[in-house]
Amino acid sequence: MKIACKGLCVATILCCSTGVRAQDQEAWTFGGNGGVSWSEWMDLNVMVDDFSTPGAIQPRELRPGVNLLPQLTALGDSEPLSSPEGSFWSRWQNPLDPFWENGLPRMWRGYQNLSWATVFMPIEKYVDGDPTTFNWFLNFGPGCNKTASEFYTIDVGAPVPVTGFRLVEPPVTETDPLGNPWAEGYSPTDRFGEPWANYIPKHGEFSGALDPAPIATEGEDEHICSLVYKPLEFVLGGVEQNLVAPIEFTFPRQYLRFFRWRTFPENTRTAGGQTASSVLSIAKIAYAEFELYGDGYSAASRYRSHVVDLGRTATLGAVTMGVSKWRREGEVLVEAPDADAGLSIRIKTGSTPDPRQYHTYNDQSEYVEISSEEFSQLKVRGNPQDPQWVGWQGPVTEDRTNWTPWSGLIKNSGTQVGLRSGQYFTVEVELQSGTPTEMVRLDSLSIEVSPLLASRLVGELAVADDALFPAMPEIPVGEEVVISYAISAGVEPGSDGFDALHIATPSQPRFLSLMAGTPLAALEPEEVLEEEDGLTLFLPERVESDRDLRIDFGVTLFTVSAQLNGAVFNRDKSDRRQFIEAGDASQEIGSDLLQLVADDNSVRRTLGDIAIRPRVITPNQDGRNDLLQIDYTLFGVLGTDVEVLVYDLAGRLVSRFPASGGTAGTHTVQWNGMDESGQVLPPGAYLCEIAAETGAGRFQSIRPIAVAY
Repeated sequence: MKIACKGLCVATILCCSTGVRAQDQEAWTFGGNGGVSWSEWMDLNVMVDDFSTPGAIQPRELRPGVNLLPQLTALGDSEPLSSPEGSFWSRWQNPLDPFWENGLPRMWRGYQNLSWATVFMPIEKYVDGDPTTFNWFLNFGPGCNKTASEFYTIDVGAPVPVTGFRLVEPPVTETDPLGNPWAEGYSPTDRFGEPWANYIPKHGEFSGALDPAPIATEGEDEHICSLVYKPLEFVLGGVEQNLVAPIEFTFPRQYLRFFRWRTFPENTRTAGGQTASSVLSIAKIAYAEFELYGDGYSAASRYRSHVVDLGRTATLGAVTMGVSKWRREGEVLVEAPDADAGLSIRIKTGSTPDPRQYHTYNDQSEYVEISSEEFSQLKVRGNPQDPQWVGWQGPVTEDRTNWTPWSGLIKNSGTQVGLRSGQYFTVEVELQSGTPTEMVRLDSLSIEVSPLLASRLVGELAVADDALFPAMPEIPVGEEVVISYAISAGVEPGSDGFDALHIATPSQPRFLSLMAGTPLAALEPEEVLEEEDGLTLFLPERVESDRDLRIDFGVTLFTVSAQLNGAVFNRDKSDRRQFIEAGDASQEIGSDLLQLVADDNSVRRTLGDIAIRPRVITPNQDGRNDLLQIDYTLFGVLGTDVEVLVYDLAGRLVSRFPASGGTAGTHTVQWNGMDESGQVLPPGAYLCEIAAETGAGRFQSIRPIAVAY
């Protein structure tokens, strides 16, 4: 059963592709033979082709002679998302629709579309593929600046391989079958008797860009009177003293996402494309269609599914993908395993049917969270002048309380999802093409669905000496502390239970003890694995009923914080894991958290624990003391650039090389006694500097060393 709502559909699964009931299903499948339809389950489409190959999705292909822009309103075989503007295109540089997101097409006039005359202008007339629908006007820009706004910017949502642009003028006909509100019927003249030929732009410039960053803030902090037109990064064509329509430009194929057409009035054209903002000329302008042409596959395409309802809380497991790569050779598609193309998948799970949070405003214009039903009853902001006030719709954001963040990028078939259990999930697919002639096709996508191992699985931790301390556990950086990790499991009859558990740690842990039962009593694990990134315990017997566990282990924190996520599993099915939720697992621990935070006094250093050995090296390749080993520790950083520099005693740099370890923790790097040209340094004393570049500055330490023979 489907429930339709704005920008979101929720489905209750009655059966999977294999025909079994939801509570017994083993996989949820999109596409392929028997999977659900990509189109039917589409929530977002950015340059995705879901119709050319039955059961598969692939990047949208631009074909020579086919105008791209009208295709963006239809989104293949799927219906466009609803919006206050009644079409899929937004007319704002910064769209007001709270459901708009990056990748959906936009077209705006001037900077920010500030002109009152264009606030209600139906932009879709320019991109609907119908030349009998058009706009015409006599004004030439907003406010005091009449010459800085008469240009249009198009964002198609993703990089596409473009080859041409065409600007179409209104047709000359005797009837107006569509009742165009902007003209008194189609005739050789407008309602004032002005010939349509006089509306043809005489001067103009067409430009494009790939990078969204410079466009994102255009005109944001400037007064309208000071704004001056600027072309985008690449000027693709222009006309001067033009008297004919349509206007067409062709150019070498290139990937671009943004496009800008600028009309220059007769008396304001100056060198370099700039205009004199003090000139207050009135322009006659009429446009029927903006047409964009290309040849090849979109460089980045994105698909997102509706929310899938599994019918009950379950665990997602392995992701299986049917993937093929293709190359266009003339009019033929040839399978090409070596094609420069790839894809990645993200998944997130939740406990509610809606992954979004809805907001309105209070009388201080602050955000107030409300339900989606309340949100739908509020006023819709249609232009920037509408207030951010009580009774108006506010922003729509991701629900980070009841839904997980997106998983890491899944690029290989068989990868485990690694998210906490949930009743709901949604999938996002990104397809990349490195060249216009090659693409990747996702023929099918199957996600393993497993029943819970335990109906209740919560955990919390504390520093061993801080039991009953309710705040977030704080520990010193770079020093080992003992952690007490409590787990409370509720296992219903008939559930599989578990006989192993894994705890992710910020450094290699040191196992101390395991306790189980009520009251807790010592329990000897069957096997313990102490690895660089976690602790794994294999229990002597399977947990098949309600049980409490407590694990004590030593660990060292090198970053400002770390999440010690845990999971339980069975050794005979180690890839089927259920993640531990943070919560009240023990009356003796009051944190309800699985997170460690660095003590404020210990995060001030970044580079430390430096050890160099031997201090004297003899790089004569005899196998003894040929290499200098440098051990160092980084604190409180997620990633940084580290390098080793060697100076002679006169301060001259004689050797410089990057170190591979730039993340928090302990690392080792070696030096062979050679300079940057590969020559062994002469005997003598030197200075060795280990330096780390971070956002907080440069941290370095210098130690004396020597080379001898």
